[in-house]
Amino acid sequence: MRYALIIDGKVDTISLNDRPDEDWIEVADDVFAGDFWDGKNFVRPEASPKTPADYPLKRWQFNAMVDYLQMGDKIEAAINAISDDLQRAVVLARYKTSDIYDRADPLFDQLAAQIGLSLKDLDAAWMRIATMGEK
Repeated sequence: MRYALIIDGKVDTISLNDRPDEDWIEVADDVFAGDFWDGKNFVRPEASPKTPADYPLKRWQFNAMVDYLQMGDKIEAAINAISDDLQRAVVLARYKTSDIYDRADPLFDQLAAQIGLSLKDLDAAWMRIATMGEK
């Protein structure tokens, strides 16, 4: 038997043990925490749309995106324009050798602005390369 604790119309917790107390109701195996309860039926919430931040890129994907956008020279020029030697070295190393690139990293917004790439175009390219082969 499975039991759910409903709080404000939403399944808060599922128990696989005996019914903890009278506030818990018996539920089917396809009911999960986060589902909504209207007093009669359980409804699974719709998934949030995916954003570029949901898709870290591997190095090869990131390199392919840079090539696709034809922005490699502009990115390196923007990095080379960083006046602080240590900061420039760190950014250049991150740009060239990271194993994973996270779109939520504020560095991408900063570099995009410096090279004249809109965030909309960056996000579109990011999603295109991140979701290639997904069905």
